[in-house]
Amino acid sequence: MKNEHSYLLQNNWLNAFVAIERGYSVFIGVSFNKNKSKYLANRIIILLFILIFLSIIHEPIYRDLYDDYEENRIWCVTHYSKFIQTYNSTIIFIHFLIPLLINFFSAVFIIIMTARQRNTSNSKLTFYQQLIKQFKEHKPILISSILVVILSLPRLIISLLTTCMKSSSKPLLYLIGYFISFLPSMLMLFIFVLTSDLYFKQFKESIQSCFKRRQ
Repeated sequence: MKNEHSYLLQNNWLNAFVAIERGYSVFIGVSFNKNKSKYLANRIIILLFILIFLSIIHEPIYRDLYDDYEENRIWCVTHYSKFIQTYNSTIIFIHFLIPLLINFFSAVFIIIMTARQRNTSNSKLTFYQQLIKQFKEHKPILISSILVVILSLPRLIISLLTTCMKSSSKPLLYLIGYFISFLPSMLMLFIFVLTSDLYFKQFKESIQSCFKRRQ
């Protein structure tokens, strides 16, 4: 599960950087450079993989499996020192909270910036009216951020469990909790695309374009 854990963390951070880029593109406007963005994205992906791997490299070192022949069970045992335990909990919260906060505040930033820009170009509506209008238009972004937080909670709880766990004791409950942690990644299309009229329209146009190319 080490690789899966690493991929999930990387997925969180990639979503956060996409949110940052989305907010930056709104802030910079027509001056946004797509080629430079692609160049930075390639390097960020590599850097993220290295940093995440280094941040959780202690996990396989301090976790062991022991065969209990008397009870015919396999025990997962962790041997974290107090320092490593504190470090592990801190790293988990950093990987969990910061990307989610970035996603949420990026959505808030986009709403405020768009309202300010529209208010400058259209004096018929007040800033507050523009803010309400943009909130309604970008509401799916905020909802999706909240949904990701809710769906990610089981993974946070599982990640914080450092006590011994019986592999044969209530395996279904453990597996359900484990696979729930993959839901944000699996439901990305539904959470971010299908909840937004704009993104869904672009998604539909992309699908239609792909079918036209094949014909």
